[in-house]
Amino acid sequence: MEGPQGVVAETSRKWFRIRDTYGVEIYHPNVPLALAIVVCIDELVASERALE
Repeated sequence: MEGPQGVVAETSRKWFRIRDTYGVEIYHPNVPLALAIVVCIDELVASERALE
């Protein structure tokens, strides 16, 4: 995720073998907000996959 001042957070699944597990690296000082945004995006993606 990027904001006006650059990268806010990055997510990765490459080191995990368990389904739906992510590593989240947050660079924004408002950690709860950045984490909530990541969770919301994950929910949106999961909803889209359920419709397929």
